[in-house]
Amino acid sequence: MTSVGYHRVFIDQITVPPRQRENLGDIGELAKSIRRLGLLIHPIVVTRDHVLVAGERRLRACKDLGWDRIDCHYIDELDEFGRMAIELEENIKRKQLDPREERKAVIKIS
Repeated sequence: MTSVGYHRVFIDQITVPPRQRENLGDIGELAKSIRRLGLLIHPIVVTRDHVLVAGERRLRACKDLGWDRIDCHYIDELDEFGRMAIELEENIKRKQLDPREERKAVIKIS
C-alpha cells in the first residue's frame, strides 16, 4: 500500500457527504493517538473531487487538532491489496452504528 504514495490535501476542500454514521463516538482518544504519533497511520480515502470515501473519524480528529492538511489516497490509485487493507482496517477499528443509526440506514436502503 505504501508504494501507491500519499497525497496531501487541504482539509477544508474535503466534502463529507451524508453518512450512515451520525455518532462518531469519542474523537478525543483518536486525536490523542494521532497527536502522539504525529501522523495518520492510515490516510483517509477521497475521490479526485475530494469527496470523503473512508476515514471520517480521522478527518474529524485532524480538524480538532488544528491541522490544515491531511494525507489521503485517491480511490482510483488503490490496488486490490490496498482496498482489502483499508476494508480490514475499517472493519477492525470502526465504531459500530448505534441501533437508531442502523435502523435509519436499513430503512434508507430498503
